[in-house]
Amino acid sequence: MISEKNVFISKRFDLERMLLVLLVALLSGYMFGFIGYMIGRAVQIGVYQKQAVALQKMSATGPLLCKNVGILPKDDYLTTYVVKKTDTLQSIAKSELGSSDKTSDIIEVNSMLYPSLLSSDALSPGWALFLPPTLLHPIPQGGISGTGGYISDIEQNEIFIRTSSVSEKGFMTNGTIYPKNKAAFLTRNECVVIITANNDSSTALYISPQ
Repeated sequence: MISEKNVFISKRFDLERMLLVLLVALLSGYMFGFIGYMIGRAVQIGVYQKQAVALQKMSATGPLLCKNVGILPKDDYLTTYVVKKTDTLQSIAKSELGSSDKTSDIIEVNSMLYPSLLSSDALSPGWALFLPPTLLHPIPQGGISGTGGYISDIEQNEIFIRTSSVSEKGFMTNGTIYPKNKAAFLTRNECVVIITANNDSSTALYISPQ
């Protein structure tokens, strides 16, 4: 016959075992959660480290040191001329671009800013006109665009520039115009501006250093 004392001890043992099982379960859940958290943190730290290494590499020779990167506003790659009272398109073209025959070039690069130029040669004092490079003539109909970045590769008839750590763009260089000091800057990792026609962004019309 089981005594009351033995029953009490048995129930106490069962209760302690249940509490122990519950404690182990709680600790196991906590440990699994903690382990999961640590794994997640390790992965996150690894990603941050890779990003930091990429940024260090870029900052050493890439876009982070280039003044102008990506698709550029015109004032980042074209010079400007403020119109005076006595100026005409012909006089500006001759004095700033070397020939009065380049009035159409001025119109093409400024028609979006001053649409009246498409129908009239009249200028207003104070206008800030963009001027294309003197060597780039004629300016194609529809205007031009500029892209900045560093040279990542050069092939016989193509040049590649990076505008970010993940973005690279190639340009055909058949007929491309360069400044006289071409050899001084046309090398890998050099920061450049590439001018293309708005209606053909794959061909470099003009390449210059930044």
